[in-house]
Amino acid sequence: MGRCLSLWILSMALLACNTGSGTATEGVVEDGVGPSDAPSSLDGAGLDGTAPIIDGHVGPGTDTIVAVPDASIGQQPLGGVCVEDPGCVNGACNTEYPGGYCTTWCTGDEDCPVGGKCYKDPKTNEKMCWKLCSTPLGCRADQFCADGVNICTPKCQQGDCQNGYICDETSGQCNPPGTVECEPTPEIADDLDNDCDGITDEGYGPPISNNDVVLIEDLGQIEVGGGGLSKKVRVEAQSADEAITIVVIDHEGAGELMAFYNIESPSGELLASASSPYDSPIVTYPDLSVLSVQIPNTPSVQLETGIYESTIYRDGPLGHVWVYALHSVRQDPDWSTMDVNYWFVGTPGYSAQNAFEKQKFQALHNTFKQAMQSHGVLLGDLYTFDVTGANATKYTYIDTGGEGYEIDEHSELLSLSAGLPPENKGVNFFFVQGFNGWGLLGKAGGIPGPPLVHGTHGSGVVVSMSDFYDQPNYIGIPVTAETMAHELGHQLGLFHTSEQTGAYHDPIPDTPECSVDWNGDGVVSFDECEGKGTDNLMFWSISLSAKLTPGQKFVIHRNASMY
Repeated sequence: MGRCLSLWILSMALLACNTGSGTATEGVVEDGVGPSDAPSSLDGAGLDGTAPIIDGHVGPGTDTIVAVPDASIGQQPLGGVCVEDPGCVNGACNTEYPGGYCTTWCTGDEDCPVGGKCYKDPKTNEKMCWKLCSTPLGCRADQFCADGVNICTPKCQQGDCQNGYICDETSGQCNPPGTVECEPTPEIADDLDNDCDGITDEGYGPPISNNDVVLIEDLGQIEVGGGGLSKKVRVEAQSADEAITIVVIDHEGAGELMAFYNIESPSGELLASASSPYDSPIVTYPDLSVLSVQIPNTPSVQLETGIYESTIYRDGPLGHVWVYALHSVRQDPDWSTMDVNYWFVGTPGYSAQNAFEKQKFQALHNTFKQAMQSHGVLLGDLYTFDVTGANATKYTYIDTGGEGYEIDEHSELLSLSAGLPPENKGVNFFFVQGFNGWGLLGKAGGIPGPPLVHGTHGSGVVVSMSDFYDQPNYIGIPVTAETMAHELGHQLGLFHTSEQTGAYHDPIPDTPECSVDWNGDGVVSFDECEGKGTDNLMFWSISLSAKLTPGQKFVIHRNASMY
């Protein structure tokens, strides 16, 4: 899943449909196919099982590695994050602290590695090696450089301090009573909690759209990086009927991998863990630049009222990210409306101004619209835009780079949505002529992508128009419409029902699973999985079927983009 850091584009041309310009390119011939010529569903277009990969979400089990420190990757240096002893270079993991502390037990400084100091651990009452520091920049985000002893010390959490001392969560130190009083002043963007509400710089982050059924909770900036964990992010669920989406935006452009290190429910259940991301009740993928998780993203998890706590890990040096919680407060929705933005990127013959004057594109739109309506999703306001000039030239064919996590043109293209006004709450679809390599048909900005957030590298879906141009209408239209629906499924929080290796499946209990690999080539093909989920919209390869299970509908109707 190759998305990346938040580029705020400096030059782009936004041409709304009433002002846009576009002329048909010579050699592009309209087929004269109207809406009645397009299939009313995606079934029965007659393609065989030799379909290409439908998108870039190849899932776990491929060459994509989750680079979040845990026991399986391990070998973290002194003071690093760990889960168990094998994860540390020096052979010991002190798990008394959030995120662990890589160390080794000692009797004196001579037992410690270079850069370490032997001191008693107040948690275990044993001596251990601590990482030396001179400034906070030498420690993890969840540590401070203790004055006097100059060692990286885990920051306190509420309840950690003894003898009446009070935890100052900003500094992470236990202070005597009466010494941590905060004098509230108006909040400003200065990395401080000026108004003493426990949140830093709220109101100064990127704009979030609002669709009137989502309550937006601005959690301000938090410190990340330095090889450590963020402070706890606390989000309260007021009702068991709501859904909560936590969105993390790396506005500093660090381009480093981020992940939810853990997510705990109000009752203390571990819902997500970086050490077992695909086996947890809530499945989350790490990502670059922007990170989102929807709770619940499966009917198997019942939302509890109370405080959800999560911590965030980010590679690289110390820095800051913005955090939002989007509360979708609709109760048991079965029908939803979703606004849509169509972007035309160097698509010959089709532009923001003329696309809906062309019967073939109208047929594509209607096929996609009917597919979504069959699952209770109605299309609301629709806006069209052109990407022109140098950007159109650059992104006509998308270079997705290699596999894994990296900045690529797909991500850069999605960030062009930064020019949209805050009142626009649509999901972005960028139409391009194709992808270079991979045989991709489309790629979403995340699972889920950040709802109601424009201008990030996860803000939308990119769809190839290659089959729309090159194939007969009875193939090109439904294939492109299914690609739109499939990638939208990812953007709204749906995983593949079965990944192409057959080793991993989505967390939804009523979706079909396939692990059949008769020929032993490491891929569960369309033929091998026939009758075992190939007719589901979220099967890993194209099937020309728009079917979703009740569990999948449960997820998409709770996405914050819906109203």
